[in-house]
Amino acid sequence: MSFYGTGFSENLNDLLQKLNPLFNNQDLNSAISLAKAYTPSVDEEDDFKNILIKLHQTRGEQRFKKADIQGSVDDFEFVVEKNPGQKAFHWQLGISYYYNKQYQEGKDLFQLHKTVNPNDVENAVWHFICNTQIVGFEKAQAALIPIKHDSRVPMMDIYELFAGRLSLDKFFEKIPNYKKVDSPRTTSLMYTHQYLGLYFEALNKLEKAKEHTLLAAEHYHSYQRSHYMGDTVVTHLIVNKWK
Repeated sequence: MSFYGTGFSENLNDLLQKLNPLFNNQDLNSAISLAKAYTPSVDEEDDFKNILIKLHQTRGEQRFKKADIQGSVDDFEFVVEKNPGQKAFHWQLGISYYYNKQYQEGKDLFQLHKTVNPNDVENAVWHFICNTQIVGFEKAQAALIPIKHDSRVPMMDIYELFAGRLSLDKFFEKIPNYKKVDSPRTTSLMYTHQYLGLYFEALNKLEKAKEHTLLAAEHYHSYQRSHYMGDTVVTHLIVNKWK
């Protein structure tokens, strides 16, 4: 991935030429240090701000994948500070808040994310697990964000499980159905075990949480396709020192 754009000043284009090799080699620390040594003109300020946002967003994701949770929080907070109108969309920051034990901040961000993504079961679950750490399982369950429909399999069953309307036994009976639609595109079985892991973690049943998170990682690696939620499974294992 590189920086491309039109209408940049000559000086800013020169900076981008220096940043691109660092960015492509994932040397984000050097890229950010280089960028911050640059003093933009008044006309360059917006473009320069967007360059910094991209650098910090990318480094935040990189840090999160390496389980540098505080580092990811710092980068993602920089992003939303520079572009506050996008905070509601920044669910990655909410996830980092959870792993950083900033549960109220995580809960608030997932509540905000609902305003731009109202039928995302994952958002409701992450809000729930943050809230569980604040008010306990039962009260968090009562305050579960309402979801009308999430078409992804098995999201609505996950939602019903967290809502207390689907028993664990019934959920496990449905897993063969999820297997039928599992693929590198849907990653249904990964999600099944990832959210079972979080469900057991919310109940403080950590051995069961570990078991299902390891299964989620196993499925994720089998897909040979990377994505952020799969990387979240791996980070979860690193943070908890689960092997």
